[in-house]
Amino acid sequence: MKPASLRYLPLFIILNTIGPALAAKAETLPKFRTVAEPIPGEYIVVFDEHPAIQLGITRAPADAIAATYRGKIHFYYDAALQGFSIWISEEAAREISARTDVAWVQEVAVTHAAGSENVATLPNLDRVDQRNTPLDNLYNYPLSGQGVRIYILDTGIRFTHTEFGGRAFGAHDSVNDGHGMDDACTTAGNGHGTHVASVAAGATYGTAKASTLELVPSLRVQWRWYSLAAHRRRELGRSKCSSPSSREH
Repeated sequence: MKPASLRYLPLFIILNTIGPALAAKAETLPKFRTVAEPIPGEYIVVFDEHPAIQLGITRAPADAIAATYRGKIHFYYDAALQGFSIWISEEAAREISARTDVAWVQEVAVTHAAGSENVATLPNLDRVDQRNTPLDNLYNYPLSGQGVRIYILDTGIRFTHTEFGGRAFGAHDSVNDGHGMDDACTTAGNGHGTHVASVAAGATYGTAKASTLELVPSLRVQWRWYSLAAHRRRELGRSKCSSPSSREH
């Protein structure tokens, strides 16, 4: 079983830790940033809040800083931002934050699990919080997604589905073909948007279980390739929206 207090640093935890900083103007925040519950001696150094043009581009400058200040690199970041995490003293971390080539330095926070779910039949969720096998049939998530908006660009969403608990809304109908945004498993949407939304934020199947869903209908599909599976479901008398994450592909 995974511990409730997670000390490793997968990128999604780091983004949740420093996410608010990315949304704010850099000049309004200090270059050395503290957290309520820091892990002593661990820091995130950000060169640039934009993704790198080329993967691996941060490795050389990160290694140079680590050598200069006698630190040890933990992770390199290129995709969501340019930077790295490092084990180093607080004094050295503050010195690094003063460099002109560094946007900011932030303490790494202790992250506590917001919830745990038995996912013996959902290996996709088990994989989200566990890299190595064998899988432990648990999905421990440090954050629930509360306060986060996920935009679904798909067909429609069945807003009243129990998986969403009133957290699904229509943002903008870019198709505007008269079918509306509420996907009641019509031939226009066939439940696909509901399925996608449930993987993102459904109470049972979702990764971010407390987030808000904002629908932007962007396509209508007749699903001719899906006709055989649809016919089989009709024979079984099952609703294609009864379990939004159990669609057949």
